[in-house]
Amino acid sequence: MLGYSQGGPIALQLVHDHPDLVGRLILACTCAFNMATLEERLEGWLLPWMLLLLGPGFLGKVARFANVTGGKRLTPEQANWISRLMAEPPRQTAASLARGTMAFDGRPWLRRVEVPTLIVAGAEDKAVPPITPPYWRAVLQERS
Repeated sequence: MLGYSQGGPIALQLVHDHPDLVGRLILACTCAFNMATLEERLEGWLLPWMLLLLGPGFLGKVARFANVTGGKRLTPEQANWISRLMAEPPRQTAASLARGTMAFDGRPWLRRVEVPTLIVAGAEDKAVPPITPPYWRAVLQERS
């Protein structure tokens, strides 16, 4: 099972609910909790309100030009795709999804993951900095 970005919490949920279905786990550029830093908590509080007030379509248009992670800029095709993708859900649905994403906390389950697990984190990753999840290091230290 590979969980990349927001797929990481989904992979953690699956291995928690159905450990018999997962033989190996790869968690790449992800987290077990989205509200670990002050910036994440602020974003988690603001995002649902922004989706309700401005709408996912407007935020999708803004995302076309934003470079919040400091990485390579999106190509025009990628920008159009992300803009259309973000504009699809109704405001209330998008806000509910954002609240659910921010509420997920899989940290208590990390110590119970018994399958071989590879954790991949980028040293220069601005979206999911490796320093923010100290619980990964604690789990790894326990196992070594």
